[in-house]
Amino acid sequence: MRNPILRATAMAVAALLCWVAVGTAVTAVLGDDYSLASHIVRAAGTTLLMVPLVLVVFRYIDARPISALGLGLSRQAGRAFVAGAVSWFAPFVVALILFQWTGWASIELTAPTMEVVAFIPLLVLLVFLYEALPEELVFREYIFQNLNQRLTVTWTITIQAVLFGLFGAALWIILSGGISPAHALMFLVVGAVLGIVRMVTGSVWGPIGLHVAFQTAAQLLLNEQRGHFVLDNPDLFQLFVIGIIPFSLVLTLLYWFYPKTG
Repeated sequence: MRNPILRATAMAVAALLCWVAVGTAVTAVLGDDYSLASHIVRAAGTTLLMVPLVLVVFRYIDARPISALGLGLSRQAGRAFVAGAVSWFAPFVVALILFQWTGWASIELTAPTMEVVAFIPLLVLLVFLYEALPEELVFREYIFQNLNQRLTVTWTITIQAVLFGLFGAALWIILSGGISPAHALMFLVVGAVLGIVRMVTGSVWGPIGLHVAFQTAAQLLLNEQRGHFVLDNPDLFQLFVIGIIPFSLVLTLLYWFYPKTG
């Protein structure tokens, strides 16, 4: 399969099947309702299934050394991770303060403070294993590399964003029964931003950092089943504080870390 678009599409479909398989298996055993146990099993299962699959395909089908995959830890990787995380988190904090101050969206802490603080490191790990690492390895590393070898960077970013948007929408439809147009569009926009972060930082660790920051904040504040926070207007909060405002400013802050690419 020499066509990079077909190869990228095949990997996106394989990723979708892996996430569905893990989600279906966990639901069958532990039920539909959220629990910490089911979250842990989903996270561990997804990484253990998806990461080796990408490594095997990259090494034995693409016939390329694993070292070329870009997962190695280095000073450059650390800088990219921090840049990606801070570029989303800083405008998120500003938006959070603004919305709290104006009363457009209020957040109520409904659990002991130390319980929430103690849970955050575990949540970061779960986000890393369930979303950030496997999704970025598939879309912003394997697929990005394959497309970028033969296509322009503009087409690379566009195609991987479309594939990521279709992947996210399909996953929601299969596992949750449906998806709103706004959420489907959000997957596409997030995929495009993450692709640009990958291009600017030159490392998959850039989008991994942003993904960790984004998903940790979203899951910490918006998951009412966990019982840590209650929001009076979660849809408005998710749309603007989690979505539009920080993602609109990510690239502006990112170019502060990488001024020569701006």
